[in-house]
Amino acid sequence: MRLAGLHCFTPKRSRAGNNMNHLAHPVIALVIQAIIGLVSGDWWTGAAAGSFYFIGREYAQAEYRNIEQNYHGRRSLMPYFGGLEPRAWTLKGLLDFILPSLACVFVAWLRSWIF
Repeated sequence: MRLAGLHCFTPKRSRAGNNMNHLAHPVIALVIQAIIGLVSGDWWTGAAAGSFYFIGREYAQAEYRNIEQNYHGRRSLMPYFGGLEPRAWTLKGLLDFILPSLACVFVAWLRSWIF
């Protein structure tokens, strides 16, 4: 459902059909980092917050995907490390936390190197 005035939050598709969220996630992580960095002065803490938000999000998605695909939709059948199983992860899921993490680490490194 598209809400009036919120069309910028709907996923956009390129000609190749790739989801533009791969670019939106680093931007969101950098905003989280900037808020924490500007308030506390510690850009590495901001990098951790921006990165861990997407790491946790993608871990939860991989866990649910693994429950549906490999454990007949029953959480009780999956071991405690089910979200870490390689078969639970997709390339999209990996990129959705690697790209924001790299962006945040780069900005924190750049900020500590310059200032």
